[in-house]
Amino acid sequence: MIKLEHSTADVHSCGHKIGELNREIATLEAKLDTKEKLLQEALDRIKSIHDDSTQQEQTDTHGNDPEVD
Repeated sequence: MIKLEHSTADVHSCGHKIGELNREIATLEAKLDTKEKLLQEALDRIKSIHDDSTQQEQTDTHGNDPEVD
């Protein structure tokens, strides 16, 4: 009878621990998703800045030179 009580307590504590770990996993997944979104937004901004600067360089190099026109 005592062994049964101990095993029941062990199962209960394992279930509690699994619940804690599931909550922690959910929190970490949410943080990871947020960081991935932020990194993607930053990458998009960097690409747009790079694209803008590339376009400005092309117009600046040909815009003021009368020999090119």
